[in-house]
Amino acid sequence: MEGHPPTAGRKPGKIEFGLALLPALFFAIALALVIDWSRPGFWASGEPMSGDLIQHYAAGVFLKEGRETELYRGFKVGEWITEKTAELQPGSTYTVVRFNYVYSPLCAGISRAFVALPFPPLTWAWLAGCFLAYGAAIYWLARSGVFAPRFRVIDALWLAGFPSFFLVLVPMQNTTLTLAIAAASGWWLHLGRPFWAGFLFACASYKPQLLPLVAGFVFLCGGWRFAFGVGLGGLAWLALGILWLGWPIHALWIESLTNMADGTQFQREGLNQSWRGFFLSWPLTAHAATWLWAAVAIALTGTTWGLTRRWSSRGGQPADPLWIALTWWLLVSPYVGHYELLLGIPWWFRFMRSASDWSGRALASLYWIASAASIAGLAHDGLNLSAPLLTVWLLGTLIRLNQQTHPSAP
Repeated sequence: MEGHPPTAGRKPGKIEFGLALLPALFFAIALALVIDWSRPGFWASGEPMSGDLIQHYAAGVFLKEGRETELYRGFKVGEWITEKTAELQPGSTYTVVRFNYVYSPLCAGISRAFVALPFPPLTWAWLAGCFLAYGAAIYWLARSGVFAPRFRVIDALWLAGFPSFFLVLVPMQNTTLTLAIAAASGWWLHLGRPFWAGFLFACASYKPQLLPLVAGFVFLCGGWRFAFGVGLGGLAWLALGILWLGWPIHALWIESLTNMADGTQFQREGLNQSWRGFFLSWPLTAHAATWLWAAVAIALTGTTWGLTRRWSSRGGQPADPLWIALTWWLLVSPYVGHYELLLGIPWWFRFMRSASDWSGRALASLYWIASAASIAGLAHDGLNLSAPLLTVWLLGTLIRLNQQTHPSAP
C-alpha cells in the first residue's frame, strides 16, 4: 500500500521557517566568500581544490601516460597529487601519503578525456556539476513523492542549508551525483518499475561498497527485482570497463580495494562516520574494532529490516526501502565520509512530513545535527559522533512512523 506519513499536509511555522533560513543563508554566504577569496586551484584556506576531482584527474594522466600498474599500486597517485599541488602553489606543504586510486578503471578511462585541460578551470566545472546534480536529485525526489504532497519553499531552504551539502562542495566529492542516481532510481520505483530502478542504481557502481549493501537490504525487504537489476547493471558496467581497458587493470583495482579494507590505504582519521569508524576512534586494535562493528551491524540490520517491513506493509511508498537502505548504509558500511550523510536526505524529508509535535521535530532535527557534528572527527582527534546519533535517528523514525500508522501496534 502506498501512503504518506501522518500529518503530511502540515504547514511550517515561523520558528521552523527561521531554523531553515538561517543555515541556508550561512552556507550561501560562506561559500560565496571562500569562492571570492580563492584563486585558481585553491580554496581561500590555501587547501587545494582536490577531493574526488584531483583523483580522477590523476587517473586520467596515468592512463594517458601508460602507467596503469602505478594507478593502483605503490601509492604513486598520492605522490602525483602532492607534486601537482606544489606545481600549482610553489612552496606548498600539502602532502598525500599511502594513496592509490580507489575508483574503477572505467572512471579513469572517462577521466582521460579531460586531462588535456588545465586542472584549475576544471575545479569550477566540477563545482557547477555538483549544483546541477543536486538540482536533478531534488527534481527526481519530488517526482518520487519524497516531498509529498508538494515541494515547498521551506524544503528548498533545508536543502540549501543542509551541512553535508556544503561538505560535498568544498572537498569536491561525487556525492551529489550519487544522490541524483539514487533519486532517479527512486522515481522508477515510484512508477512501479523495480528492475529498471535497480539497473539505473547500478550507475553508482563507482562506489563498490554502496551497491551490494543497498541492493541486499532492499532484497531482504522483498525487492528482488530491484536487486536483480542492480546485479545486472553492475555486471554491465564491469563488462564495459573490461572490454575497454582489459582485465589486468581491474585485477589491480580489486587489489586496491582490499588495501582500503585492511587499512593499508591512507584514510583520514575522523572522517569515517560509520560504526566501524566509531570503534576505530577508540583505543582498540583494528581487529577488535572490526569485530565490534560487525556485531553492531548485524544487530542494526535485523532491527532496521523488521521495522522497514512493518512500515512498508502499512503505509510506505514504493521507494521507502531504498531511502531507508541509504541511511542504514551510512551506519554499516566499512567507510563513510562526512559528506556522504547527504544520501540520507530522502528519508529525512519523508519523516519530516510527520513531525507535527515537539518530540517529532526534535527527532527530525537529530539528522541535521548529526550532519553538522560529523566534522568534529576531523578537528578533535578522530572523535566520531555520527554513528550513535544516526542510529537513534533511523530507528526512532521507523518506530514512530509505525506507531503513528497503527498506534496499538508494538
